[in-house]
Amino acid sequence: MKHDDFPAYDAEPGDIFCCWGTDWISRGISLPTSSLIGPRSVRWAPSHVAIACPRYAPNCDRCFWWESTSLTQRECLESKRHISGVQVHEILERIGDYCNAGGKVQIYRLTRFDVLNREAVHELRKFLAECLDDESLHQPLKYDMEGALLSGTKLLGKMLLWRNQLDTLFCSEMVAASLQRLNLLCRTNPASYSPGRLMRKLLTQGTYSLHREYR
Repeated sequence: MKHDDFPAYDAEPGDIFCCWGTDWISRGISLPTSSLIGPRSVRWAPSHVAIACPRYAPNCDRCFWWESTSLTQRECLESKRHISGVQVHEILERIGDYCNAGGKVQIYRLTRFDVLNREAVHELRKFLAECLDDESLHQPLKYDMEGALLSGTKLLGKMLLWRNQLDTLFCSEMVAASLQRLNLLCRTNPASYSPGRLMRKLLTQGTYSLHREYR
């Protein structure tokens, strides 16, 4: 199904996209980070998360798909090239990438008590732009594949004691850091969150709820 055929969806800043891929890397992330307890929709853990936010440009209110990944062949809308790391894409195009490969995407939305005001949206897109920019649009923060595969495992706590995380981000680390910046998630090392653990935390504490699903 082409992305033009998907039902209309009006994204709101802060929407989280939970993705279930079908490749071996995605399954390698989902399997060890799943849980039999917690919200039913994420017991089989997503392999990837992204967040909706406008681009950091004047008079830009439309939301885009912000993520940290190395697994898309699409060009980043900001850097105008294919990159590995923090990047920006059209939402329905990325949803289509997952659905057309046999996966699915669930969209989670902030509850009405936590909807972002104008100042919070500005802070979110400023933070994401800083992750993307890293002094130059040609030097985005790199994607942390090692961190993604380690996320949620027993090794992670020890690995975090010595890993240099200042120049790399994996997907849930970027989203967790964004939410911590907005005081929507308690402060802890954002690298400790796998996609599944992050979503179980957000749903359990009542910050987000399931909005819709694409298959």
